[in-house]
Amino acid sequence: KIRQSKDALCADGSFEVLLKGYPFVYKRSYNESSIIIAVNPSNQESEMELPKVCDVLIAENVERDNNKIKFNKQSYIVYVTE
Repeated sequence: KIRQSKDALCADGSFEVLLKGYPFVYKRSYNESSIIIAVNPSNQESEMELPKVCDVLIAENVERDNNKIKFNKQSYIVYVTE
């Protein structure tokens, strides 16, 4: 449902790598819509900071403490920044 409801995830949307490694973070954009996707496909834990203002759309196997995210093994988060 997220893919159908967010323009940034359409087939014509752009793809920009924001952080290589784990988590792997990229941005999808189309027109005025942008979504950030962070994925940790590894068997190791990792961490990152989220922008102070963001709307988390979906997440799995992560722990959030304010704007810090702890990625457990094989986890992801999808969010929109304001």
